[in-house]
Amino acid sequence: MDEFAPLPNQLQFFWDADEEPASQGKPLRKAGKRQKTGSNTPVSPVDVADQDASIQRAPARQKTKAATKDQTGKPAATVVLSDAAVKTSAVKTATTKAMKKKASAKKSPRTNSRNTSSSSESQPVTSTSAPARSFHDQVESISLKWGARLPMVGFGFWKVDKEKTADVCRTAIEVGYRHLDCACDYGNEAEVGQGIASAVKDGLCDREDLWVTSKLWNTYHAPEHVHMACERSLNDLGLEYLDLYLIHFPIAQRFVPFETRYPPGWFFNPDVAKPCVEEARIPIHETWQAMEELAKSGLVRNIGVCNFGTSQLRDLLASAKIRPAALQVESHPYLTQDKLLRYCRQERIAYTAFSPLGAQSYFSLGMADPAESLLENPVVREIAGESGKTPAQVLLRWGVQRGTAVIPKTSTRERMIENIDIFNFRLNDDQMNRISALDQGRRFNDPGHFGEAAFNTFLPIYEWSSGDTLPVPLPMTRQSHGICSIESGPALKKDNSMNVSELKLDSLRSDDGTSTFPLILQCKSPEATLEQTTAWISENREQLCRQASEHGAILFRDFPVQTDVDFDAFLSAFGLPNFKYQDSLSNAVRTNRTEKVFTANEAPPEVNIYLHHEMAQTPIYPSKLFFFCEKAADEGGETPLCRSDVLFERMKKRLPEFSADCEAKGLLYSHIMPASNDAGSGMGRSWQSTWKAATPEEAESRMQSLGYTWEWLDDGCLKVTTPRLQAVRKLDDGRTTFFNQLIAAFHGWKDSRNDPSKSITFGDGSPLDPATMRTVIEMAEEITFNTPWKTGDVALVDNYVAMHGRRTFKGTRRVLASLVAS
Repeated sequence: MDEFAPLPNQLQFFWDADEEPASQGKPLRKAGKRQKTGSNTPVSPVDVADQDASIQRAPARQKTKAATKDQTGKPAATVVLSDAAVKTSAVKTATTKAMKKKASAKKSPRTNSRNTSSSSESQPVTSTSAPARSFHDQVESISLKWGARLPMVGFGFWKVDKEKTADVCRTAIEVGYRHLDCACDYGNEAEVGQGIASAVKDGLCDREDLWVTSKLWNTYHAPEHVHMACERSLNDLGLEYLDLYLIHFPIAQRFVPFETRYPPGWFFNPDVAKPCVEEARIPIHETWQAMEELAKSGLVRNIGVCNFGTSQLRDLLASAKIRPAALQVESHPYLTQDKLLRYCRQERIAYTAFSPLGAQSYFSLGMADPAESLLENPVVREIAGESGKTPAQVLLRWGVQRGTAVIPKTSTRERMIENIDIFNFRLNDDQMNRISALDQGRRFNDPGHFGEAAFNTFLPIYEWSSGDTLPVPLPMTRQSHGICSIESGPALKKDNSMNVSELKLDSLRSDDGTSTFPLILQCKSPEATLEQTTAWISENREQLCRQASEHGAILFRDFPVQTDVDFDAFLSAFGLPNFKYQDSLSNAVRTNRTEKVFTANEAPPEVNIYLHHEMAQTPIYPSKLFFFCEKAADEGGETPLCRSDVLFERMKKRLPEFSADCEAKGLLYSHIMPASNDAGSGMGRSWQSTWKAATPEEAESRMQSLGYTWEWLDDGCLKVTTPRLQAVRKLDDGRTTFFNQLIAAFHGWKDSRNDPSKSITFGDGSPLDPATMRTVIEMAEEITFNTPWKTGDVALVDNYVAMHGRRTFKGTRRVLASLVAS
C-alpha cells in the first residue's frame, strides 16, 4: 500500500542495515557512573550483551552541582539544581527500584472470542466514571528502527497547570496513556516525573512500558550545552533515559544559564525596556552531532526534531550519521501538511502531530478565533454523527488513520478517556477525504507570526504559512457536465513520434450529457516504440488521470504493448502508487506476473462477474485499475463498464428513499473464507492468504485492527463481517457515486460458500429489498458499455467513478490487472 493507505495494526519504518543505531530498546552504551550535569566527558562503550545492566546499575542521581558555560564556552557560575529537581530525585529511587520489579500479575492483552469480536460501532463517551480498565492495550503503535514502538496516541503536557501536572500525569497513565510528551519549555517536567514515579511505585506501569519524549530548548543548541540540557530534563523527570529527545525548534538562541532562569523561555533578558529574542549563529548540524552523542551514550534511545519542514529535514539528512527517528509538527485538518507527511514516509521518519484538535489550545493566547474550532466544524460534526463518535474522536482517528501519532492534551479524566478510545472504529475513504478537504494551510503555532507581537522579534521558520499570499494556481478551464462541473486541464501534449487521437465508436455512451464513456485513445503511429509510449505517458500523466476521472475510463488501443512486462512499463509510466494485491482483503484468487501485474479474476469462463467497484466490500480498496488484454477470447469476454455517478443521479430521482438509506446507513458485508485457496470459486482466497496470517490468532489480530467481527466454523473456514462501510461515495469534484458491491451480489453471483444477496445488509442490520435491487440492476444495465477487447488493449478505470465486471466467454481469454493505491 502507499503512504496514505488504511492503517495496519503497527506501522513499520525500516532503516538501512548499515546505519549506526541510536537505540535498540535499551541503551547501546553503558551509562556507568553518571556524569554531573554539564559534563561532556565521554562514557565508555559496552557490549550489546550488557544492555540491561547499563540501565539497572546506573545509580540514582543525588543533589548535584551543575557547571555551566556561557555562549563562548567559558565556565559560568556553579548552580545548585532546582528544588523541584531535588524533590524528584527523592522519589526517583523508588522509581528505579520499581523498574527492577515486574508487576506480579501482568495485564492481560486484549482478547476476543473465537466466535466474535467487539462491534466497530460505538457511542460517544458520555460516562464520567472511571474506566473499567486501562485503554493502553488498544493503542496501536508506529514501529521505529531497532524495535522501538511509538504509541500512536500520546498525552501532551504543554500548558498543563504546573500545580496539577503530577496528578494529571498519574491519571493519564491510569487511563492508559503510555506516550508522554514533555519539554523543558513547558516548565512542568519535575511534576511529570512525580506523576511517573507515583504510577510506577503503585504498579500502574513499569518504566519500560512508557514512551517519554522531551525536547531541547533553543537556548541549548551549542554542542557544549546539549548534554547538560538533556541531563537537566532527566533529573527533573527522575528518569535514567529518554525514549525520544527532539530539537524543539530550528531556532538557536543565546545561552541562558540554569541559575539565571529555567526554563529560559524566549527572551534573552525579560527585564529590559523592550525585551526580545537574541539568536545565536549555531549550525543545526553541530547541534545534531551533539544529539547523536546522547544517543550513543544511552541517555536517549531515539533522537528527532520538531517544527522542521522538508528543506530543513533534507539538509539535516545530508550530514546526519544517525537519522532522525521522528518529526513532531502541528497537523490537523486545517493544516494537513500532506507533502511533509509524504516526505517523512519516503525518508522513514515517524510523524507526530501536535495540536491534532486544531485551534483549541490557542484561544486563550489570542492566536486563534473560536470560530476556527474544528470541534464545531459542520463537516466534522456530521461525520461524528455518522460514526457514533464525538468530534474530537473523529479528528484524532483521522490523524492516526493517516499514519501519524497524535498528542492531544486535557486535564479532565473524561476527556482523557474520550481522546484515547479511538481504535474501535474506522473512518471510510469518503469521510477521510471530506475531512482532508478542510485544509486551509492554517497554522496556529507559527513563530513567524507570534514572534513580533509577543517577543519583538521576527522569527520565520516556514517557507510558507497561513496569512501569506497563496501561490497562484495553474489555469484550468471548466466544463459543464450535466451532473456537476468538472475541472478539466489542458489538452494532451503533442509528440512527433506519437500520433494519438480520440477514436469514436457508435456504441460509446454519453449518459452525463457531454462525456463519452469510455474515452478511447488510439495510437496511429505504427512505428512507435514502447520507450516513446512511456515517455508520452509520463509527459501527459496528470491530464490522462483527469480524463479517466472525467470519463470514468480510458481505453488505449493500438499502443505497442504486447507482454506483461510491456504492460508493467506502460502503467509504471503514470508514476502512481502501487496497491499490492496480496495486501488487499479481496477474496478472488490471483497469480502475480510481476510485482505490479497479476491475473484478473480467475473464475471459470461460464461465470459472469457482475458490476462492482473493486474491493468496495472491504475497508481497503484501490483508487484506479489498469487492465491489459494479453489475449482476447474467441467469443465473449467483454468487460462491462458503468458510470456509477450517472447511476446514482438516476436512482435519487426514481428511488429517493432507498438512495437516502444508502447514504445514511452504509452497508455490512459478511462472507465465508475457505481454509485453503479454491481456484474454482470467485471468492476462493483462503483466510490465511487474505489476512496474511499463519495462525488464527494472527488473523484475529488483523481483523480486530480493522473493525471486523468473525466466527470460526467447524470445517476450518472463517466467517467474517466488515465494519460499517459506505454505500455511496462523494467525490472531490461534487459528484456522488454508488460505491459498493450490491449489484454483483444481487445479480446472482455464484459461490460455493456464500449467497451474497443474503450476506449484505444496511449498516444498522436491516435487510435490503430484493425488488428494489432488481430495479437498480436494470437501471445499471441501461447505461452499461461492454468493452470489446482487442489483444494489446490497455484500460485505465477510475474505481471511484466506474464499476466493472466480466462477461462469460469461450476459448482462451487472458486479461491482466494492476491496482493503484488511494
